[in-house]
Formats: sequence, structure tokens, C-alpha cells
Amino acid sequence: MPTGGKLNTLTLPGTITSITAKSLNYLTSLSIDSYNNIMSLVIENSPSIDSLTFVTQSPKLATVRLLGVNWTLSDDSTLERLYGMTGLDEKHNSTPRAVLTGNIHVTTIRERNLAKYQEAWTNLTITYDNLIRQFTVSFYNAEDSDGNNELLDTQYVDVNGYPEDPTTRETNPITPTLDPTISTIYTFTGWDRALGAVTGNQAYTAVYSESPRTYTVTYSDGHGTILQRTTNCPYGSYVPYVGYSGEYTPNMNIAVTGDAYTAAAEAKQAIIPTYTSGEAANTFYLFREWDKSGYVSGYSDTAQTIIGDKVITALYDMFQYSSNGNINSFTDGSGKYKSLNELTPIELYAMKRLEESHAIVVNNGNDNDDDDFIAIGDTLSIAMGNDIDYEDVESHTFVSLSSPLVLNGSTKVDYSTIPEHSAYANFLSDDRDFVFAVEYTFSDQTGTGSALVSCFDDFTKTGLQISSS
Repeated sequence: MPTGGKLNTLTLPGTITSITAKSLNYLTSLSIDSYNNIMSLVIENSPSIDSLTFVTQSPKLATVRLLGVNWTLSDDSTLERLYGMTGLDEKHNSTPRAVLTGNIHVTTIRERNLAKYQEAWTNLTITYDNLIRQFTVSFYNAEDSDGNNELLDTQYVDVNGYPEDPTTRETNPITPTLDPTISTIYTFTGWDRALGAVTGNQAYTAVYSESPRTYTVTYSDGHGTILQRTTNCPYGSYVPYVGYSGEYTPNMNIAVTGDAYTAAAEAKQAIIPTYTSGEAANTFYLFREWDKSGYVSGYSDTAQTIIGDKVITALYDMFQYSSNGNINSFTDGSGKYKSLNELTPIELYAMKRLEESHAIVVNNGNDNDDDDFIAIGDTLSIAMGNDIDYEDVESHTFVSLSSPLVLNGSTKVDYSTIPEHSAYANFLSDDRDFVFAVEYTFSDQTGTGSALVSCFDDFTKTGLQISSS
């Protein structure tokens, strides 16, 4: 369309997509077959053009530059629509907001919207009959581990009106989440109070239920075979090796108390970790212990820096058998065989496997015990109890004795004094789970009711005391 001039009648086709009209002061008649395709509208200082009709009747309108408008509106819905459109500057460069100047009178307008429009269109004068007061309603997340409450949603609500629950609204609903800790999973359950009528600024805070964070604990033979995998293990529970292959999810209510066995698990045959690939070359391995405990700490690494599932790996003792004449791995330097009581478990295992493969004969059955690996009548002493150190469990020795501790209930052995510089003197100053072990034997003369081990305050009746019965 021309700029200026004495154009007084204008007819536009329904296919038109862009209209630009500037300074058409003499225009008296404008008709258009359809507004349905108009996407861009520029009207500057052309008072006879009904710019409001173009805006309200053009469903595809997206870019607007309107100078010198003079409108009367019943509400602010048209202004709200224009607020979401782009514009054009005087050189027809795109602007992020529609360009609007002139005067608009609105019968009823909301307080927050008025401020928003005045900020967006500084050369537009907006008057009104009724101003609806509004208040700010803020929805915050629960406090995170850093002590922060994230702002999730902000609404501007009419006085005495009700905010909309941002989690259930149809447009852009939100789902509050809170990052899990190493021990806890959080599930959103609602807000800290019911949404009520607004008479001032309000704030709501997300509320979460808590449940133990769960992990998978896997026992591996150390050579690529999974011996046991236990899923859904709550933080702080203990998952022992129950000794059978396959996927196993114990009754975790029991596991939390330290007993993950079920009747079905106990009925299965135990699988002791084995490694036999070196036995053809007379190298033998015997399972000794696990590298880590079954405690579900939430860490996947020994240094306890990486949160994740736990893999516990079998550790083995190794024995290499060799023989040269009457000297072999079971003899001393003179060719004399070790006594049965001197043999270690891995040596006994290797001896058994060598005899099974006919590499050696453990006992010749004759009267000469000197040429027997194990002589008839050899004895074996077995010490009960086994103290195991795990990579992921802190372990300290408080008192180390040069001779076995024998408890008889009468002879006092005082270990109450621990050096002040000891790193373990205040081991209970931290909140932690612990096991305190005392290695001892009972004397035959132990009397009934005798105090055997005591760390006890008679006045407050607190502490630990073990007595014979």
C-alpha cells in the first residue's frame, strides 16, 4: 500500500498476508475479503483504518506495528495477545515485542498486567475504570542439601481468588523433584498446606515423603563370574553372601536387621568361589575372603567417593607346587615334611588336588613316616573365629597383647588408659555403627557372676559389662 497520498477507497483480496499502511489520512473506505491469512500488520497514523478489527479478526497475526491507536476495550485480553507478538521498528527490523503507541481505555484490568503493559509500551497511555488488585503466590521446592529453596512457579492472583496448583494445571504443569541423598529417595506428595484464598502475597513449599535409597550388591568370583546379585538393597542394610547363583532379592525387612537369609536361600547349595585355571601348571588358588563387606554404604568404591552399586570380589590365597628330588613345596630345606599342624589351608587344598591328579601320594601306607606328606597320627589344631579386614570398613586395634587374654573373673587386667595422642581414644565421638571385639579364652576357675569385661560406671549404671553365669 502507498505511503500518504489521497487514496480514499481500498479493496484487499483474502489471500493477502502482510499489510502496511502509513499516513493514509484521506482513506474513507477499506474492505477485505478475509482476515484469515494476515500475519504481519503495520498501521501508522491512519485514523480511518480500524486497526482493532484487524487485530481481533486475524487469527494468524504474529507481527505488529501500530502507531497512534485509539481503542476502548472491555478487558485486557487483546493487550495480552499483543504482548506475546513480535514487532517491527521504523526500519522494519524485527523487535522481540509488538510495537504499540497511542491511547487505550480498558473497563477492567488487572494490576499486574497493567504494570507489565506499561513497561512494554512506554508510549502507550492506558486508562481504566476498574483495577483488580493482585498478589504474588510463589511455589518453592523443599530445602536441598545446600540449604537452598528453588523457586518453582510464580502466579499473580486476583484478590480473594485462588492460586492454581502448578502440578495439576493443564498448561505447563510442573513436577517438583528433590535430588536423592546417598541414603534417601524423596517423592513429592504435595504442598505444605492447602491452597487458600489470596488476601496478600503467599508462599507454598513442596513436601516429600522419604524412603531408603536402594542399591544392587553383586558378589563376583574375581574372574568374570557373578556368584550372587541382590537388588533393591536399602541403604544401611547388610547383604551377606548366601551362596548360590542367580538373581536374588531377599526380604529386605529382614536384611536391615542383618539376616538376609530366607528358607529358599538356605535350601540351596552353597557356591564357594573357586579358581582352577592354573592347576594344570601346579598353581593353586583357595578362596580366603571378600575384599569388601556386604554393608550397603551407598558407595561403589573403596575410597567412598563414588555413589553407586557395590561389587564385592573374592580374594584367594595362592600356592605354587614344585618338586626336586626329595625337596618339594611341602618340605623344609632338609627335605623333612611339615607336620599337619604347620600346613596352611591353601597347602592342604593343593595337597588334596595333587593327590587327586595322582601327582603325589600323601601317605604310602608303610611304617616309614618320613616319606609321607601326612603321617598317620598327625594332629591338626583348629582355632575358632576369624577376624577379617575389609577394604571398606575402618578397623583398629586398641590393645595388642603379647600373650592370650584369659578371663577368670578375679585377676584384673587394666587397659583403661589409652594414650591421649591415640587416634582412637575418642572413636565414639562420631555417630557411627561399630563392632567392638575382644579376643579371649575362659579360665576353668571362672566363678559364677564374675565380671569378665567391664567398661561400666556403677554410679550412673551406664556402659558395658560382661559377667559369667
